[in-house]
Amino acid sequence: MVAQAKEGARRAGRPADAVDLPQLINVAMSDDAAAARHTARYVVTKYLGQQPHIGKANAIDPELLARINQVMGGWPGRPGGVDEAMNLVSDEIVDRMTISGTAAHIKERIEEWLDAGITCPVILPLSENYDEIAEALAPGTW
Repeated sequence: MVAQAKEGARRAGRPADAVDLPQLINVAMSDDAAAARHTARYVVTKYLGQQPHIGKANAIDPELLARINQVMGGWPGRPGGVDEAMNLVSDEIVDRMTISGTAAHIKERIEEWLDAGITCPVILPLSENYDEIAEALAPGTW
């Protein structure tokens, strides 16, 4: 995405650094990394099962997307469908679409994204510990 945006700026005759590149980052934070990933997996499963364009943008196999949708029961999902479909969503997919884990892990991954060229991480909490996330990830706490 960063390379494409910079190329677009170049084609428009603008310097690459004239383009602001905010990035929405889904975050689930917990001292228990497995619990954080479980929280994120629930949301990722819903995204993939109900919004296939998100799966396509993340290079998820179309057959897997169709299977997730089928197991969920479409839109809206059938009772228990999301929980069942979560079994189809690997850790690798969750990690590709979210940052889930401890505060230290999340900061490390955000730094990777900043190093890759995003200019402003926009944090979307998936876990309900909003105040803790805000305090841990606030500017100046790194």
